This record gives sequence, structure tokens and C-alpha cells, in this order.
Amino acid sequence: MDQDFGICLLRAIKCRPGLYYGGGDMSVLDFLMEYAPITNLVSSFLGATIAVFLGGYLRERGRQLAIRHDFEHLTEQLAENTTLTKSIESRLSQADWLGRSEFEYRCQQLSELYGPLYGYLKTTHDLYDLWTGGRLHDRNLDVKRLLAEQNDAIVSLVRSKVHLLDDGEMPPSLIRLITSSIVWNLYCSISEEGALPPALSSDERVRYPIDVIAYVASKTEEIKRRRDELYSRFAFPQPAMPR
Repeated sequence: MDQDFGICLLRAIKCRPGLYYGGGDMSVLDFLMEYAPITNLVSSFLGATIAVFLGGYLRERGRQLAIRHDFEHLTEQLAENTTLTKSIESRLSQADWLGRSEFEYRCQQLSELYGPLYGYLKTTHDLYDLWTGGRLHDRNLDVKRLLAEQNDAIVSLVRSKVHLLDDGEMPPSLIRLITSSIVWNLYCSISEEGALPPALSSDERVRYPIDVIAYVASKTEEIKRRRDELYSRFAFPQPAMPR
């Protein structure tokens, strides 16, 4: 179509040799007025061409801006996701560290405090029952001294491992246990006839706490359950043993 339009324009000019060769009586103004439809067509053609060019340019520019905007948005999302991922990993690492630390602490509680304390209390209680039942009357002083050694071991254990107590502070039963052990050693273990004075034997603070064994046993089982739960969550699995 553009080629046909150019041919028509050249033919029109050649039909007016005066205009084409610079001579004749037709001026440029006369030519433009006579061929106004052609000039309008030229203007329309140029306008349409420019409009098409500008339209294509603007569409391409808009597409590039949209791509750039999407890329920037994706970059921001990626940065946010990376930050979130690192935050989650940090929290998981912290939770893992706390879990393993608690597992080690529970093991330390059992091995250094509650386990030995339960053993001391259980054996001392059985020995005390045999002694008070009259079955060891022929070894009266020896039993007293042995009970005194057990009492000293219990007092030393609780005092040195007080930081491992699960309650945050020393429970009343352990306080009474220490007090009764110290006072009993002062009066009962020094001789065959040694016994608590009546004024002390009726004092609640000096009486042996019969519930202390049940307390220590219950606390020991509670810590064991917590230890096993932590082990299943954080400890490495043990390799299977060959059959």
C-alpha cells in the first residue's frame, strides 16, 4: 500500500512539469491546494505510522516496567523468605540446644542427687526398721554408728547438690530429714544408751519425715519420664545391635 501511494505521488508531480522542473505558472501553494486530499492522506499516513510506533514503544516500555516491577517484588519476597527461613532455623537450633541442655540436666539430677538419695533413704529405712524391731539388739551400738554414717552421707549429699533440686527450693520433707538426721546423730549414736531427750523427741522439726521416701521416689520417676521424653526428641538413636 505504501509503494502504491509513492507511485501515485510521483505521477502527480510529473503531470505538472513546471512544478517538477522549477518552471511553469503553478505555484507550490496551488499544487498543495489542488492536491490537498493527497497531502491529507500523507499526514494521516504519517500520523498513523507515528501512532503505531509510539503505541508499540509504549506497550514494550510498559511490559519492561511490569517485568522489572515483578522482578523487584520477587526479589523482596525472596529476601523476606530467606530472613524468615534463617529465623526459623535459629529458633529450631535454639530449641534443640535447650532440649539437649535440659536432657543433660535431667540425667545429672538422677545420677548425682535423686538416685543416690533414694538409695540412701531406702537402705537406711530398712535398717532402722530392723533395729527398732529388736532384731539387731546385740549389735546396738554398731547399728547406731552405721545409721549415723548414713545420716551424714544424706546431709552432705543434699547440701552439696541443692542446685539440682527440681522444686527450685528445698521442700519441707528434706528440711526435716536433714534436721532429724543431725539431731539424732548428736544424741543417739554416741553410746549404747543414747536417746533423744523428751523435749526434742516431741518436736515436729526433729521427727523423721516418713513421707520423704515417697516424695523422693515420686520425684525420681517424674524426672525419668521427662528425661525419656527429651531423649526421644533430641538424642541420637542408638545403632541396632547385631543378633
